[in-house]
Amino acid sequence: MSSDVKVFINTSGVPVFGNLNDDKLTDAVFVVTYSLGNNVSYYIAAAIRNSYSYVSTNTVFLGDNIFQNNISIDNGFVVEKYYSNKDDLENGRNEKTVYLNVLDNSLVQVIK
Repeated sequence: MSSDVKVFINTSGVPVFGNLNDDKLTDAVFVVTYSLGNNVSYYIAAAIRNSYSYVSTNTVFLGDNIFQNNISIDNGFVVEKYYSNKDDLENGRNEKTVYLNVLDNSLVQVIK
């Protein structure tokens, strides 16, 4: 990679708060973007609350150049809804849903 190439890593939107590991503490989940040129990669990450602070999890790759629709926490599961392309977004079709759960402080994809 050339030294004049700029890479940006950001959070996208605002964190969503809820309980991910059934410990009655409020955890957070958020979208992380990694931008290189015209390509933007989307990931989900979480911060798990313990008695003293938050501990970050791994990230889970969602896709490149997607159109994020909604992230939520539902009964301990992270639910991310998105569209793969602009045409699907504009027409409201082919929405994709990813379910994630926390297992041993790691985010893992769950098939539902």
